[in-house]
Amino acid sequence: MKYRIAHKHDQIMHGAMAGFLGAAVQTLFAIPVKLLHFTNLIYKDFGEVLVLGRDLEGTVSIIGLTVHFANAIFWGVVFSYIMKFGPKKFYVLKGIGLGIFIWVFSMAIATMFKLPLFKEISNSTAYVLLIGSIIYGLIMSLVYKYFDQKLIND
Repeated sequence: MKYRIAHKHDQIMHGAMAGFLGAAVQTLFAIPVKLLHFTNLIYKDFGEVLVLGRDLEGTVSIIGLTVHFANAIFWGVVFSYIMKFGPKKFYVLKGIGLGIFIWVFSMAIATMFKLPLFKEISNSTAYVLLIGSIIYGLIMSLVYKYFDQKLIND
């Protein structure tokens, strides 16, 4: 039997899981791109700067990655509320739109608060972060759509 999200708890959990999986794919995109030197900054670096005030290497990078995933989970829950109150159409378009919004919002925060490492962002870094945000929005919306429409209740 197919079902739609009936409880607020389900909606939050589905949004959180969609956000987490979106961040996982986004990170899988970002790490090789950084290793290939297309960019010197990825999402975990942004998380490190937000929490610690600087970019660190080694095991401390887990803090940045944790902040990145927590942020992605938050935006996944926001997406679930957008889908709850809006029409149940255009999941992917709304997800990509949210991904682009998050990119603009993140760059604005980095600029407004003059975060170290983000004072001067190269074009290639900006493009990589934009592509990653679009990937995040795409994957998050597809996962959420799956949970919302196709999941079979035992």
